[in-house]
Amino acid sequence: MGMQQMSAGRLMRRARQNNLDPSILVKGAWVSTILALIIVLPLAGVILAVNTLTGNIILAAVAGFTLHIITLAFIGRISDALTAMLE
Repeated sequence: MGMQQMSAGRLMRRARQNNLDPSILVKGAWVSTILALIIVLPLAGVILAVNTLTGNIILAAVAGFTLHIITLAFIGRISDALTAMLE
């Protein structure tokens, strides 16, 4: 398909042609969205909170980066739990 965007309808038609259940695509979209929020929101909150409390952007960046690495370490387990929860 290249770099062009694919509409949701076209994606669903292609999934039906390949005998793929469209609910799998919908579940995948929800899990991806929730994972993105789990990764980004705590990171942004920690950076803002530490920077506001200390006034030190370097300390805020280190704290945010540390939380980001910890979150990424457990992202597989979080993804499995979310997938199981949406079944």
